[in-house]
Amino acid sequence: MEPRRDIPVWAYRTLALTGFATCLLIWAWLSHKEIVDPVFLPSPQAVWDAAQTSLSDANFWLDVKASFLRVTAGFLLAAAMAIPVGLAMGAFKVWEGLLQPLTEFVRYIPVPALIPICMVLFGIEERSKIALIWAGTFFQLVLMVAEEIRRVPYDMLQISYTLGASRWQVVRRVMWRAAKPGIFDALLFLEELRHIATARNHFRSESAPGSKNVQRTPRAPRARRSAQEAHRGDSVTLFGHWWRVRGAAETGVP
Repeated sequence: MEPRRDIPVWAYRTLALTGFATCLLIWAWLSHKEIVDPVFLPSPQAVWDAAQTSLSDANFWLDVKASFLRVTAGFLLAAAMAIPVGLAMGAFKVWEGLLQPLTEFVRYIPVPALIPICMVLFGIEERSKIALIWAGTFFQLVLMVAEEIRRVPYDMLQISYTLGASRWQVVRRVMWRAAKPGIFDALLFLEELRHIATARNHFRSESAPGSKNVQRTPRAPRARRSAQEAHRGDSVTLFGHWWRVRGAAETGVP
């Protein structure tokens, strides 16, 4: 065995399968011991049974469809706006000085802190959810695109000018094309983060007040009153209103 020396394809595949099989065996062994609570480490068979139950539920696929469309719409909207802005910031110092400090400041605002604002501006339907995904993607993607544009070697720009290229040809045919692989990687990275964040929010909602998995009495009248009070501009706090309406929306109570 030498550093960076190739191995046969069959050996590589065998090692890959061995790694997965080893993890599966360790998981199965630990799940049958009393070392870890089954709540935190269920057995592979229990996970398989739960997966079959979920996949056979029609509501599961409706939830998957809704989440996929929601994440895709917010992500595509953010990408369509962030790529031109990031290209301008990375190519021209004027746009960098104008937008970079503001973008750096806004991107550190936690996305959950924008939930009340999105509810006030867009309501509690799909538009507010898409706006939250846009806010969690746009500012990060702008900075990543600008950084990829800045990584294009300056010598390439000088050679292009020497060959007679105009300023816009340099931006479009040199900087943009040279940075496309890195921009594509940034898009894939942020798309994965959006889906992970969506799954995390669904997991949190399972134990939130008003969740369908929590044994509680229906709170439809209270949620309905809260929604009506919000539309009338009642003095109820934004956080309390958001929590009650969120619980009602997740239980599906009209």
